Amino acid sequence: MDKLVSPDSIVSILNTNPKYDYSHALPYGLQNLLINRMLTGQLRDVVINLIKAPLRKALIEAMKLFVKTFGLVTKEKTILRNTHILIDIRDQFNQHYYNPSRIEMMQAGWELLLSEYEHDSHYRWLFNWLIRKIQESDWVSSEDEFPDEGCWND
Repeated sequence: MDKLVSPDSIVSILNTNPKYDYSHALPYGLQNLLINRMLTGQLRDVVINLIKAPLRKALIEAMKLFVKTFGLVTKEKTILRNTHILIDIRDQFNQHYYNPSRIEMMQAGWELLLSEYEHDSHYRWLFNWLIRKIQESDWVSSEDEFPDEGCWND
């Protein structure tokens, strides 16, 4: 690279997608823009088509097999208090979330979480650890509105 490109000029190029604002990343250096490049830059199609699409398909197909074999995870089929709490949260989530292109994946994800939490103490402990760490942290949710219009009903 013969010319040194300024961070401001790179951010202005990345900001051509009006949905994303990269100005917040300037103080942290350009290396922190990787995730944003994955979402809006030249790697976006690679991430969507070669990474996310096969994972989504595999998750959906695996959980279809699970549900066909064992049925949906319900309170009647489970005994753990936290699994019952997660089922209630899933039901509440399903009342609000609506995105036709992702609903099948989200339902599969919930079934995976519920089934793993109920039957596998290894993943249950890891999930509980994650929840504890979030509770102990200074977690900030800065999303005031759902990013995709028409996908969340209040």
